[in-house]
Amino acid sequence: MVTVRTGGDRTAAQAVAPLAGVRLGLYADEASDVPVDPGWGVCVADADGDCSFVVPDTADGGANAGARFWVRQLPDGVPAGWFANPVLRTGPGSGSDSIASVYTFRTPALAAGRTYASTEPAPTAS
Repeated sequence: MVTVRTGGDRTAAQAVAPLAGVRLGLYADEASDVPVDPGWGVCVADADGDCSFVVPDTADGGANAGARFWVRQLPDGVPAGWFANPVLRTGPGSGSDSIASVYTFRTPALAAGRTYASTEPAPTAS
């Protein structure tokens, strides 16, 4: 399982309120326009802002054993009244020497019976 926490408004310096209804997809590569599967490759965030993908066939020898996917928001994946934030800018608060990156991340190599969570410093397995 790959679980991603989605958020809306910032509530404190290091806290963001959950945002239900965000639609995310798993993609085979960064350039792909279509999620890997229209069923298990797409999720909708619940009231807690959690969007979970249950990836099949991750056991040894399975079609998705060791697979790594890219997670990002679907083009129409924003709840009504919100807007997409496709770019994440990191660096100094002044903006100098900051870097704009596509708001996406790659999963670790998937294995059966594990949960990979975006709430860790880097998506990790448990």
